Amino acid sequence: MGDPEWADDPACQTWLAFMKKCYPEADIEDQLNFTGWNIAVLMTKVIEACGDDLSRQNIMKHATGAEGRCPSRAHSGHHGQHQPG
Repeated sequence: MGDPEWADDPACQTWLAFMKKCYPEADIEDQLNFTGWNIAVLMTKVIEACGDDLSRQNIMKHATGAEGRCPSRAHSGHHGQHQPG
């Protein structure tokens, strides 16, 4: 979190509060910690968008149509567009 560009970002503040509470010994400069958080946030949003239909087809529909759902502090140029592999 050494980049002052993100100091006031609400999503970063939420992440930092989570890390302070749940994993205080973690290195907040370790990108893997933030990557794990981003994946969890994005998957939560996908599952919420699915509602009661948690079929593979519906999950993939919402996961591949996730534009605009990326948490803040995502890398520049990444807009949450995912394609099934």
